[in-house]
Amino acid sequence: MSGSGSQVAFKDYQPAIGGSKTCDPTQFLQPGFGEGYQHIKSSRRKMSEEMKAAKIQYKMVKLPPVVSL
Repeated sequence: MSGSGSQVAFKDYQPAIGGSKTCDPTQFLQPGFGEGYQHIKSSRRKMSEEMKAAKIQYKMVKLPPVVSL
């Protein structure tokens, strides 16, 4: 370790926690992930707003009585 006394530089631990690519998401996420995620979030927000004013239409149909033979 470099440094004196109890001081330890981050660079001394960097290899142990993944090296210089510790926070590099490109190995896990496909290009365009951020745009897709943003679209999902805005779609959810829009759908939630639209569902607050949802109206259901239905029609009652009278069925003929069931006859046992």
